[in-house]
Amino acid sequence: MGLGKNRLVELGMAAIFHDIGKSCIPLAVLNKPGAFDEREWAVVRRHPVSGVKELLKLKGADALTARIMQGAFEHHLHLDGTGYPRVAYPRGISLGGRIVAIADCYDALTSSRVYRRTAEPPEVTLRFILERSGTLYDPVLAKLFVNAIGLYPAGTLCQLTSGELAVVVRNNPDPELWESPGVRIIAGPGGVAADGGVVDLADPAACRRIACTLDAHANGIDVARYFV
Repeated sequence: MGLGKNRLVELGMAAIFHDIGKSCIPLAVLNKPGAFDEREWAVVRRHPVSGVKELLKLKGADALTARIMQGAFEHHLHLDGTGYPRVAYPRGISLGGRIVAIADCYDALTSSRVYRRTAEPPEVTLRFILERSGTLYDPVLAKLFVNAIGLYPAGTLCQLTSGELAVVVRNNPDPELWESPGVRIIAGPGGVAADGGVVDLADPAACRRIACTLDAHANGIDVARYFV
């Protein structure tokens, strides 16, 4: 986006501290393995305001502190006026708040949590964000986010229509070809390890596409080794 170094530092700090309000939630609620009831949801929804209160305790509040507080307060507010906390907010959500909201959603859905053991695949999460762009999320930022990490982020383990296993190593810069990244073939159709080199799935000569993504950890595969 062309943000300067100082602005990026402010954005990074806002992202790091955006959920500091959760430190005020009782552990019995925060670590509950099942769904929250209405009373528990009411407690959880207070964490953006609790975060601001915690940050106000810092000495020497300045412009950086204000940016951090914006991230803490705004990351569950939506463009269409929904979300929480339920307050009149005529000033509009800040750029940092809109960016943190998208990153927070992606992180939440692609990670295993106490209340949801199964993480969503990256491509499912990115489609979730794109489908809600313009209502929940900033549409321009949503597209920039997907363009930055790709529909299949680097390191994604996938099975191709050929039956081969592959690891995504680069994204296609063309939004129309986001579903066709560059992949390194690591195993043949029978699951036998193989170095099939890097294949550009956007090349018609490749004659295959991604059939599904797989959990690298569950399959005992260290995808990092394919980037060395």
